[in-house]
Amino acid sequence: MYIFSRIILVLVTLFSFSFTAMAVTGKEVIQTQKDRQKTKNEYSYEQMVLVNSDGSKEARQLIRKIKEVGDDQHKAIVTFLAPADIKGTALLTWEQKDREDDQWLYMPNLGKMQRIAKGSKKNYFMGTDFTYEDMSSEDINNFDYKILKEENKGGKDCWVIEATPVVNYSKDTAYSKRILWVSKDIYVNVQVEFYDRKGDLIKTQTSSDFKNIGGTAWRAEKTMMDNFKEKHKTLIKTVKIDAKSEINDENFTERFILKGLHTEVK
Repeated sequence: MYIFSRIILVLVTLFSFSFTAMAVTGKEVIQTQKDRQKTKNEYSYEQMVLVNSDGSKEARQLIRKIKEVGDDQHKAIVTFLAPADIKGTALLTWEQKDREDDQWLYMPNLGKMQRIAKGSKKNYFMGTDFTYEDMSSEDINNFDYKILKEENKGGKDCWVIEATPVVNYSKDTAYSKRILWVSKDIYVNVQVEFYDRKGDLIKTQTSSDFKNIGGTAWRAEKTMMDNFKEKHKTLIKTVKIDAKSEINDENFTERFILKGLHTEVK
């Protein structure tokens, strides 16, 4: 009986050790998410609806293109197709490794590219509830990630992770922290809460209807950003997505945009 008890104790100890060894950190989860969700090329056609505080709505259509141009570096362009008054308006982003991303806004009525200044990245993009900061890539070295708990959200088991900016980056972000619900199965953000510099919750992003677009990459077919502070919402539905076809580098150049070629739909 004594020997049997010893064996049980050893097995429990080994199990506990193995469980501890397999435990992950918040940064490891985010790094794995980043690795699993990136694509070489990505094209999507999306429908967007802006919902005002009085319930009135504005429908928009847009295309989004992303291309990997280096080791973990991408270029992206978001182009509005409708309504007519904003058709051709585009946001071009060049991801950088050792500094903040470069971003330019093109508005057809001005006929030129306007660089988004560092201090302007906290502003909202084209009346949506997404800031220019939200539209750029996330450098995981700019944040500390802490797993707060595990919780089911949207029918998925998730890690609940607190992302807070490191001291050197805190002045460059509009947020004091974000809370992310990252699913354990496919490493997608089911929900994200955004807190302002005062620590107040200002908006929540929820995503659903995830679709595999190849390999380990998944994308939400439905996304909503609910801005409590502005009493405004942005709804996005992905109608079409293609992560297999090659996208030429010229799509992400000023010349391509100024010629109006960026509005062509696949």
